[in-house]
Amino acid sequence: MYCEEISDLPIIPSHLIKDLKTIESYKDLFLKKTDKYSGIYSSYESNKDLSDYVQQFFDHQVLVRYQVIKKSLPVHVDKANVSNKLNYIIDSGGDVKTRWWSSVEKPREIISEYKQLINRWYRLDIHTPHDISVPTNPRISITVREKI
Repeated sequence: MYCEEISDLPIIPSHLIKDLKTIESYKDLFLKKTDKYSGIYSSYESNKDLSDYVQQFFDHQVLVRYQVIKKSLPVHVDKANVSNKLNYIIDSGGDVKTRWWSSVEKPREIISEYKQLINRWYRLDIHTPHDISVPTNPRISITVREKI
């Protein structure tokens, strides 16, 4: 499983989701602001009402973040201690696909690809090399992962 739609989580009420300008006013928690991801990827703290809403659906503590991807995200493996995370897509960024590759160093073979639709939840494998194909506008999602 590289990407799987999760149907047992509800649509997030729109009044809990902030617009891009507000999201970008929150603290960017992504630690690699000066490297190859600068201007491409950001992970922002979420508003408390959103975090509280999402937390009620889990029997363990979770981290809730806004994720903004502005350009193609190169092939990478997430550094998180967990092997998957949940994404709730707010804006798909256009005709964008998440693609899983056979390798980070020499990504020649796509082993899976998936187009994620708005207002839906997805479980993603984040320890297999993956990328995000060309967004035409910012791709905005809510990410949820177990707090360790």
